[in-house]
Amino acid sequence: MGNRIYILFVCFDNSLFSQLAEAVVQHYFSDRIVVFSAGIKPAEKVDSRARFLMEGLGYKNIGEHTTKGLNEVPDFNFDFVITLGVQEFIHQVDADRRLEWRLPDTQLLSIEEVARIREMLQMKIQQLAVRQAA
Repeated sequence: MGNRIYILFVCFDNSLFSQLAEAVVQHYFSDRIVVFSAGIKPAEKVDSRARFLMEGLGYKNIGEHTTKGLNEVPDFNFDFVITLGVQEFIHQVDADRRLEWRLPDTQLLSIEEVARIREMLQMKIQQLAVRQAA
């Protein structure tokens, strides 16, 4: 798949964490990473907290994001499948490596707590990109 890293982020409903991770990659790392996100059971729409936090960083494409299920993910081998707050590995998608980044339940989080998680996701994604480039 070339020099770029292909990542799929998966959370339960593809409305908050995986959307934030996808947006962070598209905003900061699109030259190095091709990103997709999906949910095990997709919600009807993207969480308003994700929209608010990404717009606050200047990411303008969050309005184009929609929730997706695993059946809507391209059928190829990803470099990484990263689960976010989902305590199971996704085996129906091919990947060289599978990572689990544990996160709290989204329903109980304030906007400030979600902002801290977005920052943590950005840091972990940057570390992953740097390691893969080395």
